Amino acid sequence: MKSPTNQKIKLLYMTALMLISVTVISCGNRNMDKIGRIDPEIITKDVIDETTENIVKFKPIPVERENGFYATVDYNNNTSDKDIKLEEKPSIRPEDISEVEKKISEYNDSYEINLVLTQEGAKKFHLLTKKNIGKPIAIVIANKIVTIPKVNTPISGGKVSISGDFTEKEIDNMVESLKNK
Repeated sequence: MKSPTNQKIKLLYMTALMLISVTVISCGNRNMDKIGRIDPEIITKDVIDETTENIVKFKPIPVERENGFYATVDYNNNTSDKDIKLEEKPSIRPEDISEVEKKISEYNDSYEINLVLTQEGAKKFHLLTKKNIGKPIAIVIANKIVTIPKVNTPISGGKVSISGDFTEKEIDNMVESLKNK
């Protein structure tokens, strides 16, 4: 009788082989050396290049709202980004932010905005995220929704990062807008 652990390992191995086969078929023979071995560096690069071409960049959504973090209203999983409805007033306002700075992400080479909230702002943000688990919150800067992250768990500690597919200039403009309370 086979142990459950060995069966899981065998299943994972077979799944990996199938994925490699599919990748080779989709990438073609250019990823194999003379004896038919797969060159993982080429496959990885090709898969990443082919995948990133199809990624749709989030486009900021114009709104007539002040800068801040907003809870969403009447949200369900079928709601598209452009149809997101925001509460009338933001839960987090610029006054609730004590520090704003541009940083290079520790996960990739893109820029992000790091915020430190005031003590009161940290309490408000924890409450906002606690009440909106499974739903998105909208971050509005300069009359645009710049990102709509979905809340997975309550967030405490008063530190927030805003990241996305932003150019350095876009980040600089957002930082300036947040600093000008």
